[in-house]
Amino acid sequence: MERDPLLVLEAALAELRRAWAAPGSPLRWEERLGIPKAFTQVAVVEAVAAGPDGDSRHVTVGQVAGRLRVDDSTASRLVSAAVESGYLRRGAASADRRRSLLTVTAKGRRLRERARAARRAALAALVESWEDGDVESLARLLSAFTAHVGSPRP
Repeated sequence: MERDPLLVLEAALAELRRAWAAPGSPLRWEERLGIPKAFTQVAVVEAVAAGPDGDSRHVTVGQVAGRLRVDDSTASRLVSAAVESGYLRRGAASADRRRSLLTVTAKGRRLRERARAARRAALAALVESWEDGDVESLARLLSAFTAHVGSPRP
């Protein structure tokens, strides 16, 4: 049995990634929504729902790209799919008509709520036998880990 905590962590993260992708996995909450490409659609809606960055008054495709960690052309395709599905509304900036300003529609808000409920139910089922303190510790430590992973390196 491996005792090196970093190797144990690496193995756990690899298994988590495999479990997330496995058909029928309890982590595949998006299958419960019955929406094609639900994971991606929800990610785009959540990126827009997070609101504008900095001094901006509106969310742009560039901001979505940054939040999803994808290039601008990928973000543009994802946003277009979400607009076509009715989850987002695209408008033009008054100062620069080439720029798209994005807002979440009522249908997008409903999708986001359904996805949040599905994710919570999936996680609750997985940890139902755990002590509350253990769930809180996992949430705290995993949040700290992902915040560190997402921060820029010097």
